[in-house]
Order: sequence, then C-alpha cells, then structure tokens
Amino acid sequence: MKGKIFSILFAVALVISMGLVMAAPSLANGTTYYVNGTTGSDATGDGSQGDPWATIQHAVDDTGILAGDTINVAAGTYDEQIVIDKGLTLQGAGDTTIIRPTQDTVTNSFTLFNRRTPTYAPGPGPTAAIVVVSDVNGSDSATIKDIKIDALNVGTNTPTATKFVEILSTGSNATIDGVIFLGNDDWPDDALYLTPWDQTAVTVEVKNCDFSHFWFNAISANFTGLTANIHNNTITGRGTLTQGNSNYTGSNGIQYGVGCTGTASYNTISNLAIINDDDWVNAGIVFWCTNGTASNNTLTDCQTGVLVQANEAGTFTVTVENNTISAPGLSADVRDIEGINVSANLNSPSITATIQGNDLSGGGLGHGIGIGLTESGDSPHVDATISNNEISGWNNGIWLGGSTETVNITNNTIANNNVNGIDVLAGITLTNVTVDANDITGNTTYGVNNDATGSLDAESNWWGHSSGPYHATANPDGEGDNVSDNVDFCPWYLVPKDNAGTEATDTFGYSSLNVSPAEVDIGQSVTISTIVTNTGGETGSCQMTLKIDGVVTATKEVTVNAGFSKKVTFTIVEDVAGTYSVDVDGLTGSFMVKEKPVPTLPVAPVVPPPPGINWAILGPIIGMVVFLAIFLPIRQRRRRRTA
Repeated sequence: MKGKIFSILFAVALVISMGLVMAAPSLANGTTYYVNGTTGSDATGDGSQGDPWATIQHAVDDTGILAGDTINVAAGTYDEQIVIDKGLTLQGAGDTTIIRPTQDTVTNSFTLFNRRTPTYAPGPGPTAAIVVVSDVNGSDSATIKDIKIDALNVGTNTPTATKFVEILSTGSNATIDGVIFLGNDDWPDDALYLTPWDQTAVTVEVKNCDFSHFWFNAISANFTGLTANIHNNTITGRGTLTQGNSNYTGSNGIQYGVGCTGTASYNTISNLAIINDDDWVNAGIVFWCTNGTASNNTLTDCQTGVLVQANEAGTFTVTVENNTISAPGLSADVRDIEGINVSANLNSPSITATIQGNDLSGGGLGHGIGIGLTESGDSPHVDATISNNEISGWNNGIWLGGSTETVNITNNTIANNNVNGIDVLAGITLTNVTVDANDITGNTTYGVNNDATGSLDAESNWWGHSSGPYHATANPDGEGDNVSDNVDFCPWYLVPKDNAGTEATDTFGYSSLNVSPAEVDIGQSVTISTIVTNTGGETGSCQMTLKIDGVVTATKEVTVNAGFSKKVTFTIVEDVAGTYSVDVDGLTGSFMVKEKPVPTLPVAPVVPPPPGINWAILGPIIGMVVFLAIFLPIRQRRRRRTA
C-alpha cells in the first residue's frame, strides 16, 4: 500500500515537473544579468552575479539576453555609449551608477542615430547620444532605471552630428525611470530626446527623473506617432541667462512638438528665463503645433510657465489644468513674463485651449494668463475657456491680444493684480468674448480695461462691493474695482461668487439714479435710469415706478436673478417749459425743460438820407452861372455889329 502511494506521488511529481519544463518557453523572460566595471570581465565573465561582465554594451549585445531580461549595473563610472535594441531593463544602483563618456569616446566611438522622422523637411538630424534606445517597438519596451547620465567630460559634439543628447529614444517604446541627467551647461543640447522615427505609434513614459545643467531642452518629445507621458520629474534650469553670455540660449523644461501628444503632470520645473532682444522666450512646458495636457505641475520662475503656440496650419487642442505657476523671482529685465500663454500666428493655425483650476496666486511681473500676441498674425485664431483659476499678483491677471477669437472667462478669482484684472488689447474683435461669474477685486488700475472697439460683455461679476464697479458716468456710486469705457458690467453680483444665492428670499434695492440730459428744449427726450439689485437668494420680480412732479408717469416689471443687479431705463418727453421733479422708487432728481426760442425776423438796413445842401457855397456858383448865361451872348452880338 505504501509503495502504491509512493508511486502515485512520484507520478504526480513527474507530471508537475514535466509541465513546468514544457511551460517554461511560454513564460516571459525574466533572467537578471550583472555588470560590474570594477570586478567584471567581458572576456571571461558569464554575466552572473559572481562572474559579471565589465561593460554595459557587452551585456546588451550578448545573444543570450532577450526581451524581458534585466541587466543589473553595479556602482561605478562607465566610459561608453550604450545602444539598446531589445526590450530589456537596464537597472542601476542610483546616482552611483554613472555613465560618463570621455570626449575621446564621444568623438571617435559614438554611433549616430536619426532623431527626425524620414519625411521631415529639415532632414533626419544625425544625433550623438550617450544612451540610445533604438527600434524597440511593437509589443516590446525597454526600461532604463536608477542610473546617472553625466556629460561632464563632453566639450564638443562629434564632427557629423547636428545634436548631442544624453538619452535618445528613437522609434521605441520605453520607460525612463529615476534617471539623473547631469549636463555641464554647454552640453548636452537636450538631456532627453524622444522621437517615433519611422514608427506610427510608440509610447514613452518618463518619471521620477532629475534634470539639470542642460543647454537647450531638458526633454524634447517631437513628431506624430509618439505619445509621451512625462510625470513626477524635477527639472532645474540654469537661471536667468543674458544675451551675449557664452551659455546664452533658449531653454525649455518639456517640449511637445510637431504632432507628439501626451500628458505632462506632477513635474516640478524652475529657473528658465532669458534676457534678450529677440521674440522667443524660455518656458517650463511647451506645446508647439500639437495636442496635449499639462496638469498638476509646479512651475516657478519660468519666463512662461506653460506656452501653447502654433505657426503651422492645423487644428490643435490643449488642456492646462490644476497647475501651480508663479514667477516672483524674475526681474523686469526679463521680457514677456507670463504664467500661461496661448497664441497662434502665421499660416492660419487654430488652437482650442482649456485653462482651468490653475493656481497663479504667486504672481509675477507679466500676465497671469495671456491669450494671443501683440500682433494679429496671419489669420490665426485661439478659442479659450478660462475657468476656476486663482490669479493674483501679476501686472495683468488676464491679457487678451492678437489672434483671440472666442474667449470665455468664467468663475475665476482675479484679485490684487498690479495693473489690470483683465486687459484687452486694441484691435481685438469682442463679438465672442465674455467675462462672467468672476470675482474681480483689488486690482490697481482697472478690474477690466477694454482698449478694443465695441463693448465687452462683463455682466454678472463680483467687483468687490455690492454697489458694483466704479465708472464715472455709468456707475458713479460704485465702490468696487474701476472699469474703463466700453465695458458692459450690469447686472453684477452683490456678493462674491462663492457666496451668491445663500438666502432664500428676493429683496430689492435701488441705486444710481441718472437723469440725462439735465436741460432740454420742449419736445426733446430725457432718459432716466437706475439700478435695481436683488440682494436675496432667489430670482424675483419687482415693479419700478417713475413719478414726474409726484404723478405716476410710467411703470416697469423687472425680473432680477438672485445676487444680481439690472439697469432700468425710462424715456419721457415734456411739452411745457419748467423744472420737473423725478422720483424712481424713492430716488429723486430733476430736469429742466426750456421754451423754444422765438425766431427773430431779419431787419432791413436803414438807408441814411442824402447830406444837406450848403447854400452858402452853392448860391454864388448858381448866380455866376446865370450871369454868364445872359451876359456873354449880348457881348457876342455887340461885337458882331461893330465888325
């Protein structure tokens, strides 16, 4: 009996072991191999923990290492270029596993790879890279983890490369995790460059990395076919650079460009600015001619926190949400400072941007949010929804410039900005621009300043006081923020937006009686207006009554939403001269009607009489004439007789 039981158990064990052996080929490879630059040997090592290889590239090239395997690299400094063309994991020991090639290795031993797509007009862009992930696609993916890439020894590029980077992922699915990228301020051009090369769909994840001392971009992710999800990284720029400095260049933290899509989230990016005379800026995150999302990032002292731009034909959609953006450390020498900018110019691009839930309360010397450019560009346009943002401490909280098309500014807190809460550039078309349900308070010059032609719809906002915003003629009793001309601000909130509608009654009040003009001729019209406010918590109606000299002249039924105000206007004409008293629900004033002047007929000019005759002079003259008329003919006759 015991023998039978033993036989059965042996058979079961045999079946299980055979099953394991037979199943082994179908399992994913998961073997770990080892590299140690101090104790290993490429000549005699077998990649085991006890007998490791000496160089990383030797391990990668070993035919026994397959997709799914791991190469564990011990602490040490490795002077080599690494080219990964398998779906393996390169695992370091953290900042003590350092890949630091010498200049001689870069110049004489590096293989170049293309970073641009084959059809991109400027050409393939031969690139020198310390670590390359090339053609790992389809179901395969490579991982680089817990390694330090150091360009300290690099003084120049290779003779034929047009860019030098620390890691290049080309045509590959990859994960870059916990890598420290250290440049020397002159090199690399880009710390990390991501491209799909000739693939139509690859995905790269970049997380938990640290970038510093890069010359151009920390991360460049370019071209259609690439999805790049970049999160939980720390990117530190070189501070404010000055034109003419040997290290002067434009630098960005993360650049998405030319059709690459993805999400940049939970990154900490700082110290990217430049003092120059050119038209470009340094930015924390850039979306250039592409779609994407920037969310939950912290951006500090970047010339532009998040920059969304397009100068190529196409339609692009970008979301910027829940970021914390400030620039308190940038001086006035740095031009075009903005927390967020969305702008389009040249070649008729179209951008749709959603900007929501961002904290821009840390301030800076430029615009908190800028839409458009100072020029209008080549028929571009931007459609933007700006909502639920906290914007304070900037020169202008929100600035609207050229290329603005449709902009909805709603449910924001725009407070205590150094110049204007909202500033609108001259030349903007306002047909599709609305400002509503915002708290606009404490802004130094204007809550809203409109330099454009036409009226800006800024109804239904809280201006810091229940009397509404101040305008010299439209609301002289307003004690809230100032508004410029051409701002339609009525009705307005009577309480801040977050407290509106808390009471369950309709209670009406009246203010700002205006009678215009104060003097008219008989038959001319007088406009009488006032503001009715509903200070209660629900929509209600009231009857407005106009009395002239104590007599009810007109009434109007007015409906006002809870927490809002509305302007009510009456127009009257009087045909009798005199002074008339005005009463609108207890608000009093007056106007004067004057008689029309009686026309005056023209008076004919008085012709003066001819001057009187001076006989003292004229008499002798007449007598002499008469005498001569009689005497001379007689003498003539006498002379004839004696002849």
